[in-house]
Amino acid sequence: MRKEKYDIVVLLNPYVLFVDEFRKFIDTQKIICWTHNLFEDYMFNRFKTEQSKLKLSMSHADKIISLEKYTASKWREINKNTVVIHNPLTIKNESGYNNKNSKKIGMVTRIDINQKGLDILVKIAKLLNPSTQVFIAGSGTKSEEIKFSNLLIENKLEKQIILLGSLKGEELVECYSSLRLLLVTSRNEGFPLVVAEAMSFGTHIIGFDIPSMREVTAGGQFGTLIPFDNTELFAKNVEDLQNRFLSKDFDLESEKLVRYAGKLSVNKIIKKWEEALTK
Repeated sequence: MRKEKYDIVVLLNPYVLFVDEFRKFIDTQKIICWTHNLFEDYMFNRFKTEQSKLKLSMSHADKIISLEKYTASKWREINKNTVVIHNPLTIKNESGYNNKNSKKIGMVTRIDINQKGLDILVKIAKLLNPSTQVFIAGSGTKSEEIKFSNLLIENKLEKQIILLGSLKGEELVECYSSLRLLLVTSRNEGFPLVVAEAMSFGTHIIGFDIPSMREVTAGGQFGTLIPFDNTELFAKNVEDLQNRFLSKDFDLESEKLVRYAGKLSVNKIIKKWEEALTK
């Protein structure tokens, strides 16, 4: 049987499990495994019954590319040739930064109650002033959307947490432009690109202190990180940030966020990929 020839093969989930199998029928100089999720998600969720095979497969890859440092450090214990390359910003911000007069709070997220911590968001919302509204842009499976809508009704939050549905293109740009504060209640993330996107509009971030949030906010220098599941402290920080919305120092911080997010430009990430593929 003649093997197909490729210079480089990049495997994503779930194909990262089959590095050795791909070598049998593909003639290639290099096989790269590109992981998008947290290390523990791979080991204890997606491949919990195939951990040994996953470790063996990943150890035989020519290179592993991870979205963030924490997961990369874990893969590096299995395969030393592991590097970090973030996802790039593809959304364009033509205005510089967001509407200074806005006090809008929101989330841009997939409707996935468990991973995105939307049940935790409900707990936080109940601690906020009833006049505080949180706007959510995003969609999920029909069952998750129904489940979340029912959760809001059960907790009498349907007028406080406003579902906008999936937004794309100019609608998404307009959403980011109107936000002063982005909430992130995720239990785990690979690399939260929506955080970087929001930062590119000067939107302030508050989220739980999980590895990927540490990564995207430079250890909390460009965002407020809260110990995981501390809903009381999260709600207090939301209120504190609301009180600063119209202050001059808040505007200066917004400008810093825009500059910081620029490191994730497409051109800069392309250069990192070119380096990873050629070495």
